[in-house]
Amino acid sequence: MFKRMASCCLLLALSFALMLDRSHSVSCKKNKDRVMAKEGSHAFLPCIFTYREKIDILLIWQIENKSPVVKANSTEKKIWDQFHGRVRLIPEWYQIGNGTLWISNSKISDSGNYTCAVRGDGLAEFCASVELLVKSAGTFQLPRPSCIWIPLLLLSWTGLFP
Repeated sequence: MFKRMASCCLLLALSFALMLDRSHSVSCKKNKDRVMAKEGSHAFLPCIFTYREKIDILLIWQIENKSPVVKANSTEKKIWDQFHGRVRLIPEWYQIGNGTLWISNSKISDSGNYTCAVRGDGLAEFCASVELLVKSAGTFQLPRPSCIWIPLLLLSWTGLFP
């Protein structure tokens, strides 16, 4: 009887551990950033994540806790009207764990707080909270140089945007 109870408890504990493990199939580099962009230029909002197994990932970018900007998985992508034709994700974003949102031809109305959530098999993980501030060309001043500008310069040289 004792062996049966012990094996039952062990089975229950393993099942619970597997359930917990699956609920965290995605982990994030939780970042809170502020991105500044000049009106009409490109804005890059970072969202980096990792996952342990080959699962279907759902990525959701949302502004101000309202309707989504983009919802995507490995096979389809839906972009909401305000951003249609101006939003991109890195090709194969789900394979490399980089859900960075690229907004081209940024508008002052794009300014706001954006969140990036990534869901695997379990609960969604909030991976990024990014404040985007778009200013008109006349009032825009670059912040002090920092290492974050280097990747942006490299991206612009690769011809990803016309």
